[in-house]
Amino acid sequence: MIKKITLIVVLIIASIMLLWHIAQKKHTVTKRDKEFIIVGTNAEYPPFSFMKNDTIVGFDIDIAQEVANRLNKKMILRDMPFDTLIPEAQIGSIQLIAAGITTTKEREKNLLFTKPYISGDPLIIISMKSDNQHIKSINDLVGKKVVVNEGFIADFYMSEKKGIELIRLGTLSEGFLALKAGQVDAFVTARNSAQPFFEKQGVDSFNIVPVEGTSDSYSLGISKKHPQLLEQVQKALHSMETDNTIDTLKKKWNIQ
Repeated sequence: MIKKITLIVVLIIASIMLLWHIAQKKHTVTKRDKEFIIVGTNAEYPPFSFMKNDTIVGFDIDIAQEVANRLNKKMILRDMPFDTLIPEAQIGSIQLIAAGITTTKEREKNLLFTKPYISGDPLIIISMKSDNQHIKSINDLVGKKVVVNEGFIADFYMSEKKGIELIRLGTLSEGFLALKAGQVDAFVTARNSAQPFFEKQGVDSFNIVPVEGTSDSYSLGISKKHPQLLEQVQKALHSMETDNTIDTLKKKWNIQ
């Protein structure tokens, strides 16, 4: 009988300790959610997000940092491949995506989006002048090899075009390397993304043709595991537009 009573007491104590641990863990998570915002990015796309002196910097990073400031949160920044950002947001390991991400119907199945904080970024066709191909429009790409960055708007746009062999690469630098090495005939990307490379390498060796009727827009992605953030982040972005903070950051990063 004494053994049974002892066992019951032990079980009760263990249950109390387990409940206390769960409550403490929940309190810690809630406190962490209130104090921090975990932001995912892909530091391969200047001027939006890239490495400089071992630090991730860029227009999107400044946008995310200012949002965090206005929400009275500390930003935790996590760099990862672009194609892992949405899966990480789906499981809630990151709360916000700041990586030049475009809203699509497919992505809206897995992610919440703010209103665009930048619009009017057209796609451009980049080719080498030395190739003497005289590419003047999308139609001139039929029968040619064209590189795009996987998962970005150029990828979606070019995937709908017939008769073009698409080469999908992970980063902008890989796209430019493939173009300069003669592995592809052209590189299609957004103008603002390509601008830092032109500033470093010059534009004299490239043919640059805007793609008519295209205009890329970028939003912040919000994890559906943290839906309460959407309204908060949207309000922060709206205030940043109202007080011209976004325009100031555009000038800082030479975004048109």
